[in-house]
Amino acid sequence: MSLTEASVFVIEGRETQLDQLQTVIFHSLAGQPQIVFVTGDAGTGKTVLVHEVCRRAQKASDQLIVAWGQCSAQLGLSDPYLPFKEILALLTGDTGGRSATRVVDRSNADHLKKALVTSAEIICEVGSDLVGIFVPGAALLGRVVSVLGKTTEIGWVEQLKKRMEHSPSREDYRSDQIFEQFSRVVIRLAERRPLLLVLEDLQWVDNGTLDLLFYLARRVRDVDQLSLAIIGTYRPADVKLGREGVRHPLERVVNELRRYWGEIEIDLTPTIGGTAGRTFVDAFLDTEPNRLDEAFRTLLFRRTEGHPLFVVELLRDLRERGVLAEDDQGRLFLASPVDYEELPEKVESVIEERIGRLEEEMKDILTCGSVEGEQFTAEVVARVRQIDELRLAEQLEQELTKRYRLVKAAGEVEADHRRLHPYRFRHALFQQHLYNGLGGFLREQLHKAIGEALETLYKEQTEEIAGELARHFDLAGEADRALYYYRQAADRARESFANEDALRFCNRALELLGEEGNVPLRCELLAGRERVYDVLGRRDVQLADLETMWAVAKQLGSDRWLAAVHNRRAHYYERVGDYAAARAAAEAGLTAARRAGYTQAEVEGLGRLGQIAYRQSRYAAARGSAKAALELARQIGERKAEATILDILGGVHRDIGESAAAVEYYAQALDTQRALGNRVEEAHNLNNLALAYYDLGDYSAARAHHKEALAIARTIGDRYREISSSSDLGIVHKTLGEYEAAQARLEQVWLSGASLVTNGVRLLI
Repeated sequence: MSLTEASVFVIEGRETQLDQLQTVIFHSLAGQPQIVFVTGDAGTGKTVLVHEVCRRAQKASDQLIVAWGQCSAQLGLSDPYLPFKEILALLTGDTGGRSATRVVDRSNADHLKKALVTSAEIICEVGSDLVGIFVPGAALLGRVVSVLGKTTEIGWVEQLKKRMEHSPSREDYRSDQIFEQFSRVVIRLAERRPLLLVLEDLQWVDNGTLDLLFYLARRVRDVDQLSLAIIGTYRPADVKLGREGVRHPLERVVNELRRYWGEIEIDLTPTIGGTAGRTFVDAFLDTEPNRLDEAFRTLLFRRTEGHPLFVVELLRDLRERGVLAEDDQGRLFLASPVDYEELPEKVESVIEERIGRLEEEMKDILTCGSVEGEQFTAEVVARVRQIDELRLAEQLEQELTKRYRLVKAAGEVEADHRRLHPYRFRHALFQQHLYNGLGGFLREQLHKAIGEALETLYKEQTEEIAGELARHFDLAGEADRALYYYRQAADRARESFANEDALRFCNRALELLGEEGNVPLRCELLAGRERVYDVLGRRDVQLADLETMWAVAKQLGSDRWLAAVHNRRAHYYERVGDYAAARAAAEAGLTAARRAGYTQAEVEGLGRLGQIAYRQSRYAAARGSAKAALELARQIGERKAEATILDILGGVHRDIGESAAAVEYYAQALDTQRALGNRVEEAHNLNNLALAYYDLGDYSAARAHHKEALAIARTIGDRYREISSSSDLGIVHKTLGEYEAAQARLEQVWLSGASLVTNGVRLLI
């Protein structure tokens, strides 16, 4: 074992923190779910401590699975939920490629591979909409087939194949539904065997990941006998700096979680300085034979205060300069005198000295890599620095990885049918030091060159790294190219239900564009942001954006844009219950759509008028508008609009007592939603169809449809629909004289913690 190995774990000086974390893990193994955050500044040993506890826990339980995900200062911005995607990739057997560095050890890799089939089956049963959002369907199916061979008679595999044909769209799902599905998958897995999830570097967490973490932590707290632990690591100093001029979102979430979990932080800061720091220095030196005296140890502690990274780097520096050497018995000793000046005051000096000994070509490689980020791509560096890829591979593998230990391989990434090779700096301070040493002009030019290299390598797949490309071109001063990718990144974040990240991308794009910039693009960005505000229920800023969109659309002089904006204004006013304003906006949108010959907007406007009239109980007007919209929708093949309008017509006929006609319309809407693969609306239509059958006195059909709606609601994690279907089903059971079943449904609704007590529940009472 070498003193300069950063992976050496020393117990002395960290006994308290080690015991705390081990206690957390053992409680989880006993069936008590746990969450904890390990905190400390850069280089204090957070990762090493967590790795050691994971290793010990797996010795204590040969059933334990560890899945590790890492937030990224760069990649996380363009890839919402990145650490959870890495975790789910590992849990579904992807122990190679980009996830390779998260495996922890070989025994854990074996556990993860064995869990593949179980994980895939659970995802199909309770988290099918995660396919395409958190885990690529084709890759998952490929791993399943490689293990099972023939799969044609396995129902859940066929369901996976079908799901790959109908990936969820942004309009069909809410983020809490996806969060619920992810939580159910984790819970079901942890019910099968102990599970430990690690989320590293949360100071760089994207908002989508943070929202999911908060949801998952609250969700698992109330589950009895669940062998699950969630460990997060972060740097408090970075969190205290805030983000984009406001309080860091992680701080709020940690404070909220304390309310539910109590004390959930293990701080490594006490291991720096004082008695604990000196104990660490002595213990670390004594991990191999040595003849280092008290004077040297005291001086080493004075310069490092027991900071693990500083200790490791200073010892490496002294060894490489020949100040420390081994005698003929393999004992480390002072080969030449060391004085006060030979131990630099700051670790930056150590890093500078270490990097300064590199040949210029290797220094250029690392400098270029530092601009891409803490993780960089070998092929990008080769293009930017015009280095032969074979020579670059030799420099990275032989020199920078094995000899100097400044970087490490980070798996593989597929892009445009070729394999890319990312590398990660062994410590963020190496990357920061190199990046901070660049002048402004050179930094801009490197960001531009790296952005262009990534464009070339990813070709038709640039949307996968849109946020990263936007950042590079933004920092390069290439506003137009940055705008293009910020728009893509916003769309990708919105489709992944990462609403806060979508807002950040939209906001930055609008800042770059300015009020006098490209008017159509400004309209599109405002429209995207308004839809996010709508989902989040932030009505004040949503209305402000709608008013701005209206003014911009008038400036543009486009009836197509005016029609679209009026329809969105109608949607807003309907949401807030101002039906007079909603109707006026819908009529204005309809007029503009007809002037422009914009049939799609005309369908939306007619449908909106039908919906508004229905809410006002003006059934003749509702039916007239809806039928006109239905005819147009069918003419242009707008299946989604067709299904929505059929549902409106079903509601109209049910309200006026024509339940047989309502059944017909609801059934048509149901068939259309099934063809579209829209499971949220499928459950909604099943429930409506059940209510119509109930009105007709066909209670058996009502029961069957409510049960089917309830099953789908549970699968997709739609808590509102689940509670509604369950209470409605209870009414049917009561009507049929099935009182025990009715009572069971009522208890289930109450146990769900429902804040919405429907008329159905009151009827049961």
